[in-house]
Amino acid sequence: MVSKSLALVMPRSAMPDIVGLALLLALGTWVTVSQHVNGGDATNYWLTVAVIISTYVVGRLVATQGALPGAVVATGFFVLTFTGADAFSGGPLAGPLGYSNANAALAVQVAAICAICAFRSELPIVHWSLGGAAVASMALTLVNQSNAAAIGALLVLGSVALAARGTERSVELAMFGLGLLTFFVASMQWLLAYGWRVSPIVEALSQRRIDLWNDAAHLAGQHPLYGTGPQTFALVSPTAAADNDTRATHSVVLEAAAESGFLAAILVLLFALWGFSRLLASGQSAVALIGVAAWAAFALQTIVDYVADFPIVVGAAFLSLGLAVGPFSGSGARGRERYRAPLPSGDPRHRR
Repeated sequence: MVSKSLALVMPRSAMPDIVGLALLLALGTWVTVSQHVNGGDATNYWLTVAVIISTYVVGRLVATQGALPGAVVATGFFVLTFTGADAFSGGPLAGPLGYSNANAALAVQVAAICAICAFRSELPIVHWSLGGAAVASMALTLVNQSNAAAIGALLVLGSVALAARGTERSVELAMFGLGLLTFFVASMQWLLAYGWRVSPIVEALSQRRIDLWNDAAHLAGQHPLYGTGPQTFALVSPTAAADNDTRATHSVVLEAAAESGFLAAILVLLFALWGFSRLLASGQSAVALIGVAAWAAFALQTIVDYVADFPIVVGAAFLSLGLAVGPFSGSGARGRERYRAPLPSGDPRHRR
């Protein structure tokens, strides 16, 4: 009874969003302090904060609009993809973003947005059209040959299947499992960064990527409080300086640790945890699971790559998060009842 009451009350409270905003502002402030101490440029961090806040708010505002957000996003994505001159050129620098892993990360978030909006509609034609758009988006991860994004696409696909046929218990377990998976991968990365070696993992990730992580861990150890300064990794990392193609840290957590100290890395991890907890406390059902899968896919790829350097990828991820969390309490009683009424334990979840 208490858990059901919390599910109904928590989404109407501003506190969860205030906590997320506080974490973002704390991170930006600490990065700015690092800039003043060691130099560098914190501008990109604040631009990212602006993208995060604006797209998350938009996602929550349009969460009551059914299929419309998914249709708009899917149309924009396919126009962007298929009108580019190098849309089908393949290789690591394929269009439209000039980096195949970023293209694939964007495709996964677009697929999740389409799936969330499909679940929010009662019209069969919407289910088929947005479902087809989601499948087409996922297929583009194969074209871009991104292993991390392919895993993310499988997570989203599995979440859709479980949301359609799973029980309340199985959905909740899946949410917690995705969160644990994300933080397990983050822990394994730190072990790799500090010298732990497992041959299959090294082969899957490439030695150059792990060398970048080693540099980041070494720099964080040398400058544990303030780091080397924002946007300075490419200048101080021996691996990055030796090759223009590997100037990024390929990890948002290790980049934060190297450039702004361990506190910044902790704030990044806390913000990732906030995303999972926000969805768990949203009072949603099927869409919350899809949102968790999309959030896990985004978090996993930012842990092992630099897709967070692409504002459109970040924006799509937080639009997806806002849509999955659901409308603000002021969006109308009808919307609240439709999206927040909890289902009886053990019942299959269909479009709720």
